Amino acid sequence: MNTCKIKCISKSKSMKMYEHMINEDIIHEHITHIGYDGTLRGGPIKITLEEAIRRIEDKISRFYVLDEKTQKKIPLEVINENGKKYIRTMPDGDKDNNLLLLPECLS
Repeated sequence: MNTCKIKCISKSKSMKMYEHMINEDIIHEHITHIGYDGTLRGGPIKITLEEAIRRIEDKISRFYVLDEKTQKKIPLEVINENGKKYIRTMPDGDKDNNLLLLPECLS
């Protein structure tokens, strides 16, 4: 199983308009892609949220976010809420959303 560090995220336009709102339902539905460490074209490899979920569930890849303050690896997990799947970092005692603190992926 590959272990990959998430470097960036892409969000839908509606998420960008409301990023000042910390509403879990909005956050989960609007991360569209993640970018992880890779050497493909010299930058992060970008995959869809659905592909990330599939890789986690099929135990192909493990993804994590590095907490810059503590240098701890915070793993991602798949959540299935009312038939809708999304990813989040496992609870780490910090109220900050580790995924949303990442920079926007370049195209």
